[in-house]
Amino acid sequence: MKGMSIKTLTISVCTFRRPNLLRQAIRAVHRLSIPKELEVNFLIVDNDASQEIEQLIREETSDFQIPTRYVAEVNQGLVNARNRVLAEARKMSVDYLAMFDDDDYPETGWLINLWNCLNKYSATVVSGMMIYSWPDSLVSIDDDIKRVYDEKSSTIKTGDIRERCGSGNTLIDFKFVEKHNLSFHEAFNYTGGEDSHFFESVTLYGGKIVKCNEAIVYSEIVEERANEDFIWMRRYNVGYVTFTKNRLLYGRLKAIQKAISMLFRNGLNNLIKSLSDDKRTQIKRKRKAIEMKGLIDSLLGKTYESYKKPDGY
Repeated sequence: MKGMSIKTLTISVCTFRRPNLLRQAIRAVHRLSIPKELEVNFLIVDNDASQEIEQLIREETSDFQIPTRYVAEVNQGLVNARNRVLAEARKMSVDYLAMFDDDDYPETGWLINLWNCLNKYSATVVSGMMIYSWPDSLVSIDDDIKRVYDEKSSTIKTGDIRERCGSGNTLIDFKFVEKHNLSFHEAFNYTGGEDSHFFESVTLYGGKIVKCNEAIVYSEIVEERANEDFIWMRRYNVGYVTFTKNRLLYGRLKAIQKAISMLFRNGLNNLIKSLSDDKRTQIKRKRKAIEMKGLIDSLLGKTYESYKKPDGY
């Protein structure tokens, strides 16, 4: 390691009342392969004021070789939890920040693959691959409807540049975040969409987001979410937060123009798809219709706060 410049990296997880899933996530971090150029620590932000999960975290990380910090963010909401991650990262003066969610777990080579991709493509942010698994007991949901939840584009390759991404599997150049004073916007605290807004802001400030299909995080869909109502609600939410995101990034007039363009384009596409009897085509048509309903409701000022529920979405 002589002559090698060592960088610091924080792996972060925000959690809220998911002890069993969090345990799985912690154990996955324990198994990670660590790039030799990195000095890594692990940060868990608990968004539950009761802090009941702290003892579990202490027990699960007692023999960790990766230094681990537990902090409680008592102000409820996704944005508050994620911004606490940013605040703690600033305190530690880290160079890089990796993120995944408490109901997911990375495979052993996850961090190495993110790190190699970031360096190979001179990226500001690397977005990994999510692989979803459904409950074994689930038999009632059509496979084409499942794809509405976890559909992946086979055309997106490692190294491809993305305009935005989610926060559930990412590596971030944290010095870029500090330079531009980026944070998660409070408007998304109970709606979700804060990550899409955050990472599109990275792009607008000149950052580069690339895809890494080799950096895999697994997500087990719990039974409470394994139903059609939940799947369609996610798509409604995507449409709903799109207008808010565009309004904050580009101004209200531009956001309205974008919304009208999306409604016209998707309306035309759905009209064409209505001529087909193909089941998959009709499901895609329904998906777009529900997303556009969310967009219209947001445009009209309707309040929708899915994350005020204990499990959010």
